Formats: sequence, C-alpha cells, structure tokens
Amino acid sequence: MRKPLVGINMKNYINTRKETADWLESTIPLLENFSDVDTFIFPSMGTLETTATILAGKSFGFGPQNMAPEKSGPLTGEFSVESIIDLKANYVEIGHAERKNIFHEEASQIAKKIKLALDEQITPVVCIGEQVKATTTVDLKDALKKQIDALFQMIALSDWQNVVLAYEPEWAIGKASSADTNYIETAHQALRDIIRETGGNGNEKLVRIIYGGSVSKENAAEIVRQKNVDGLFVGRFGHKPQNFADIVAIVSQMKG
Repeated sequence: MRKPLVGINMKNYINTRKETADWLESTIPLLENFSDVDTFIFPSMGTLETTATILAGKSFGFGPQNMAPEKSGPLTGEFSVESIIDLKANYVEIGHAERKNIFHEEASQIAKKIKLALDEQITPVVCIGEQVKATTTVDLKDALKKQIDALFQMIALSDWQNVVLAYEPEWAIGKASSADTNYIETAHQALRDIIRETGGNGNEKLVRIIYGGSVSKENAAEIVRQKNVDGLFVGRFGHKPQNFADIVAIVSQMKG
C-alpha cells in the first residue's frame, strides 16, 4: 500500500533562517499525531542548513528545490547532490515549471538529475504537468506521456517505486482554484497507465503521485478522495503552520 505524502514548496517566499525556524518549530508539534502520513519541505535554498539542523533525527523530510545534473564540476550557481547528502536530506525537487519556463531547463538535464538522485538514494519529487488544459482524455495522456518518456528514459523500471511524481498542471499553479477533481483523477490514472504501458511490471502501483496546484483546506479532501491521488503538494496556503497541519490531517483521515 502506498503511504500518503504531503509536501510544501516554499519557493522564494520564506527566505530567512529565523522565518524558516519559526515555521518549522510551529509546525512540527502539530504533526505529532499523523505518523501515517509522510511529510516533507523544500525550504528556500538559503535556509537549508537551518532546516537540516531542526529536522535532524525527525521523520519530517526535506531537501533543496533543485540540484545540479552532475555530482561536481564547473556548474556555477548550482546545488550539488554531495551537499544534499552532507545535509542528510532525503528529497530533492526536480523539474518544477518555474525552472523550465524561467530558467529554461531542458528535459535532458532534468532526466540526468532524476537518475543522479536515484543513484545517490535521494527521493526525487519530479514535477509533471501540461502547460495548457487538455480538452480530452487522449490529449491529456499524450501530453503527460511525452514528458514521462523524455524525463525517465535513463532510469531502470525498478527505480519507479523510489520516485514521487508531483502532478502540477502548469495552468493551475498559483491560481485561485485547482483543477477539478475528475480532471485530477484522470491525470493520475493516466500517469499510472503510462508507467504500466512502458513495461512498469507492477511499479505503477508503487509509485506515489501527489497533486499540486492551488491546494487548500477547502479542496484537499475532495482531491485526495480520488483513488490514484496519494497526497498533496502545498504552496502558499501552507505558509501558516496550522493550514499545513490541517491539510496533513485531512490526508490522514482520507488515506491513512
């Protein structure tokens, strides 16, 4: 059975060590009764060491919002997987829409990052999602298949169980409302079908797929009620610790 998962991406909103420490120290006690749900945070990059210190020995996972496609070398401004290991982080966010659209990351680079993370036993949270809302199930599946084929060409089928897919339709990120639940479930089912059709050998049943894109307390229950949705990827709504904890509680109730 897939364990439910809730994560939060702080992007570049909560950027000081004090703000991050305050958020973590307020949030951690609120999650004590939800061991049936895995949780993780991608803090602002400058606060990773503070995050690592506070979360040391705790089950709350963390990691950077990006990493270099190579272990080391002349890659100015990038974050090395060696630093992730040194911090004892266990997750890394890869391929967010903003990395692709603003910083022009290409699929070939993202594919290298995914493989490197898996090789180093770091869980990649890989962002997947179409730019434009699909009008048919076939169009939606085709759009997602192109991304899966491009991003996961380098990994072994057995690695799928160590991947987290964050389905974030780009047209829903930062908007007032999420995609509707039927659309979300169709996309999650399509992703499992794609993995199975590429020789998944049952791994489509093991990979965790979470939804991100305008997640809130108001829509969380209906989204995670869907069969193929394993959790939620929260954005600005989770900046208030109680809001994040409330979403974890909802996922625990629906999936735990």
